[in-house]
Amino acid sequence: MVGIEKVAYQRALVHFLMKEMPKRNMFFPVFELAAEKQKELRIKALQPRFKAHTVWLPEHAPWLTEMESELLMFPKGLHDDLIDAMAYIPAFAFAKNPREVAVDSLNRIGIPVGNAGLEFANAGMKYDPMGVLHGPR
Repeated sequence: MVGIEKVAYQRALVHFLMKEMPKRNMFFPVFELAAEKQKELRIKALQPRFKAHTVWLPEHAPWLTEMESELLMFPKGLHDDLIDAMAYIPAFAFAKNPREVAVDSLNRIGIPVGNAGLEFANAGMKYDPMGVLHGPR
């Protein structure tokens, strides 16, 4: 699942992804995210989760050093893109169930699928370890 902000540049990215998926025979749900709060407020909303020790980060992730730096320097750091992306996780992780997001994404690229027809649409398709749906070969 991919979440993308609903602003001009990022909306173009959604359009590009929707056009590329059928060409590459690879499908994944794309969820548009609305920036309902200012960036700083979204990021500050993460603080209770960190205080409650409910956020876990992969120990050897290549981006971990940069993520920790952004967290420690916030709000005075030069960069906050990673922690801003992290702040969106609750917005798309809990907003809809993955099946609904998948149906919405397939419908947007011209594959008409109702909730009941998702199994039919997935016939012959397989998910790779990253959760990307690949069409039959």
